[in-house]
Parts: sequence; C-alpha cells; structure tokens
Amino acid sequence: MKCVSNWIGKSVYGIISLSLGVISLTMMVTAIWGIWISTHEKTLFIKALLDAIGLIVIGMAVFDVSKFLLEEEVFHSGGTKSPEK
Repeated sequence: MKCVSNWIGKSVYGIISLSLGVISLTMMVTAIWGIWISTHEKTLFIKALLDAIGLIVIGMAVFDVSKFLLEEEVFHSGGTKSPEK
C-alpha cells in the first residue's frame, strides 16, 4: 500500500512540476514576444522592456520552484540529506 501511495504522490508532484515549468517558459516567451512586437509597431518600448523584466524574473522563480519539486519530490532517491552535502 505504501508503494501505491508513493507512486501517486510522485505522480502528482511530477504533474505539478511539469505544469509549473510549462507556465514559466510560456511567461518568458511572452516577455520576449512583447519586446519583439513593440519594436516592430513603434509602441512604448520602455514599457514593454519593464513588463518583460517582471515576466522573466517571475518566470525564472517559478521555474526554480518547478525544478526543486521535480528533483526533491519525484527523483529523490530516499533517505535524508545531511547538512554537510
């Protein structure tokens, strides 16, 4: 029964992690697309850059959380880590 519970938990964490990764990459691509569009349409370029900075920083943070969940909750090999590692 514990094996099934572990498999379900890892599956849920895996799906959440992959979803967060896709969302964060989409945010970063949207930021780059916004800059590209603003250069070709002569719109407010500075505003597009500032919006892109916000999206990229948040996207990087979300991607880091996604990576952490994937490494620690899905690919964790068992046992505890010592503070010395």
